[in-house]
Amino acid sequence: MQPLRSLPSFLVAAALLFPSAHSQIIAYQIDEGTVGNQDFGGALGMDFIVNGSITVQELGVFDSGSDGLSRAITVELWSRDDGGTPDVFNDDSGDTILAFSTFGVGEEGTLVGGSRFKPLAAPLELAEGTYTILAHGYGPGERNVNQGGAPNAGLSTADTEFITFVGGSRFGDPAANGQFPNRPDGGPANRYGSGTFSFTTEDTDGDGLPDFWEEANGLDKDNPDDADDDPDSDGLDNTEEFENKTDPNEADTDGDTLNDGEEVNTTMTDPTNADSDEDGLTDEVETNSGTFVSASDTGTDPNNPNTDGDFATDGEEVEAGSDPNDPNDTPPVPFAGFLAVDYLEGAPGTQTFGEGLGHDFIVNEPIRVNALGVFDSG
Repeated sequence: MQPLRSLPSFLVAAALLFPSAHSQIIAYQIDEGTVGNQDFGGALGMDFIVNGSITVQELGVFDSGSDGLSRAITVELWSRDDGGTPDVFNDDSGDTILAFSTFGVGEEGTLVGGSRFKPLAAPLELAEGTYTILAHGYGPGERNVNQGGAPNAGLSTADTEFITFVGGSRFGDPAANGQFPNRPDGGPANRYGSGTFSFTTEDTDGDGLPDFWEEANGLDKDNPDDADDDPDSDGLDNTEEFENKTDPNEADTDGDTLNDGEEVNTTMTDPTNADSDEDGLTDEVETNSGTFVSASDTGTDPNNPNTDGDFATDGEEVEAGSDPNDPNDTPPVPFAGFLAVDYLEGAPGTQTFGEGLGHDFIVNEPIRVNALGVFDSG
C-alpha cells in the first residue's frame, strides 16, 4: 500500500484540454447543481474495470451545488488488486496511486456538469485491469453525495464498453486518507459523488471506431474504410453499430426477429433489448397498429408499456384476455382489502334453502366497502 506523500505530483492546474482527435468521455457524470447530502471526510471510492485500453486525460472532483469548492478535495486514481476474486470486494487492496490532484479555493479547475476537472500533465494510459477512483476531504460546507443504496437520476456512469463500474463502492477512515479504502459499501457501484475522471480511447485509423471495439468485432483497426461497411446486412454500418451498442456481425442483436437497422430507423425500439418498454411483450409482437389481433400481433406500441393508458401494462392485458389498445376493456381488478366472511376454497354447501340468508354485524370504525361477494359451493 503506497501513501499519497510518496508520489510526485502528476497534475497541474490548467484549463480543460480536449484533444482534437478524440472527444473525451467522462467516466462518472453528475448533473450540474447537484447538492451533497453527507459530510464524510474519509476516502470515498468507486471500483471499475478497464475492458480495453483507455487514456486518462483529466481527474475531477464533485462540487456540491456547482458553486465553487470551499474545502481542499483530493482525488486519487489507484490500480487495484482484486485478490483473484473479481466478484468479492472485501479482499481487494490498492497497488499504486497512478495519479492524484488536490482541488480547492483558487485551484478549482473547470466545472463540467457537477464536477470540476484538471488535466494531467501527461495523459495516462490504463491497460485492461482493475482500478479505483476516489476522493477525500469532504465535510461541512462542501458535502459529498451518498446515494445510500438508492440510485440517483442525477448520477450516472459512462454508457460505454471500455469501462465497467463494479461492486458496491468503498470508503475509508478519515485518519487513513492517502491509503487505499478497504471497507466495501452496499452499493450501487457509483454510490458516492466524489472523484471522477475523463478519458479517450485509441483509434489508429481515425475512423471513429476505437481500436478495442474493432479488434473485438473482427474489423481492421488500420483500415478507416470499414467504418462504412455493413457485414451483417442489417441496415446499420459499423459506425452505427458502435453508436447503438449492437453486434456488427449479428443482424438481430437482441433476438426479437427485428433487424437492428429496422429497430433503429423504423420502429425506434432498442435493438439491444427484445422488450424495449419492459411490458412483458417482445417488440416483435407489438406491431403498433392500434388493433389487437392475437397474442402474436397485439397492435400495441413497443415503446409504451401501457398503450391504452389504463391501469394495466400491455403484457398484463394480453395475459388476462383484455384489449391492450382499449382503455375501456380492462383486466379484472384484483381483490384488495379484508374479507368480512371468509369461506374455505372448495368447501361444498350443506343446505338448499332458497330464501335470504344473512349475517348481522357492527362497524366499530369507519370502513369502505370495495366489493360484494357470494358463496360458491365447491
